[in-house]
Amino acid sequence: MQERYHGVTTRFLRENERLIPTKENKLPFVIEPATAELGSVDFLQSFLSMHSNNIMHDIATYGAVLLRGFNITSTKEFEKTILTIDGMQGMRHFFMSEPGRELVDNLDYVFHTNSKIKTGGTLHLGGFHNENYYSPDVPSYISFCCFNPAKLGGETGLIHMGSVYEKLDIALKEQLEKKTFFVSKWPLAVIANRYQIKLEIAKKACVDFGLRVENDNFIVMHKPSVFKHPVIGKKIIQANLCAEIPALNDAILNHFISDYVGLKWMIHKLAWKYVGYHRLRKLSFMLPVLFHHPMKFFKMRKQVMQRIKQYNSNTYPRINSVFNADDIKTLAASMRDSYASFLWQKGDILLIDNLQVAHAGMPGKTNKKFPRKIRAMLCNPFKLSYLNEDSGLQNKDELLPETLGEIMHKIKSAHEQI
Repeated sequence: MQERYHGVTTRFLRENERLIPTKENKLPFVIEPATAELGSVDFLQSFLSMHSNNIMHDIATYGAVLLRGFNITSTKEFEKTILTIDGMQGMRHFFMSEPGRELVDNLDYVFHTNSKIKTGGTLHLGGFHNENYYSPDVPSYISFCCFNPAKLGGETGLIHMGSVYEKLDIALKEQLEKKTFFVSKWPLAVIANRYQIKLEIAKKACVDFGLRVENDNFIVMHKPSVFKHPVIGKKIIQANLCAEIPALNDAILNHFISDYVGLKWMIHKLAWKYVGYHRLRKLSFMLPVLFHHPMKFFKMRKQVMQRIKQYNSNTYPRINSVFNADDIKTLAASMRDSYASFLWQKGDILLIDNLQVAHAGMPGKTNKKFPRKIRAMLCNPFKLSYLNEDSGLQNKDELLPETLGEIMHKIKSAHEQI
């Protein structure tokens, strides 16, 4: 590969850097220091600052960029490194964020992947998603930094959703592009209570942001599910498909299970075969919370049950309404064909284009003394269409100066100072 940068080498991953085979062999694009002496944090930050436009273009071209071989040892260095890329705008507050979305080490923009639920390096396989589908505050980019890799597996799986969309049935594409689909709704009273502000103030902030009020009691959010990428020009499906289409996870599992061979994966495969995806998902997500945070477990369970009740009472169609059984089979097969991952190394930074690449923590086993430790940053919130009468295809690319979560946080802070 012809080098476009000085002081680093660029390449694609070798087979021994991946756990399972992939057809998406150009995902991610790797940048590493040309010599050991150039692996310092200072060099990396200077390099990223100098070549910001090219780095952003690389992320868009390939879907993800892996910075490998640089001496990143702290979350503070991770945060500063990402922010040295000109054009990266960190996101701190997210509207009605889920339990576990917590900042680490008193930093401004670095989060646990989820402080309540262990992700990656577990029995769980599936759950591919584009970040913040259930929030109005959607990042253009998400970055991960590895401080401890898993003992076995534990990769961050990537799926190029542009390649997936190309393989979908034409009639299905037409339905997806025709209209937005229902995603979430929140009782206004719950929002006002969450931010400790008056109900009318919460209502106005949501409406001003572009959300709709239903029956004067709920804030309702729809979203487009197809995006025309502003750089590469491709149409891409963007959603939390594995959560929205329950049968999809089992279909995906059937495509992945043969990739996990040997005795080291025996327990995982037994669980996948006999426990079933939905029960396994509940166990892998909820049991760690129950054991380590018993009081928070019951609070989380109550929130989940309330959300399920709200969804079941909803009259708007969700994205799963346009997928039939054959569509799901095609979707699962194309997701496996468009899958790529790599085995984490300590100090790796992965920059993902959230518009076009879905991700998930992959199964594995962590070290008891030094468990898998991945930290995340979300950047560059972009403006969406949130109304049910809007088109399902989003063409415009407009960044937001701040998230709705940030707006609510400022209103709450101002109210507390009165």
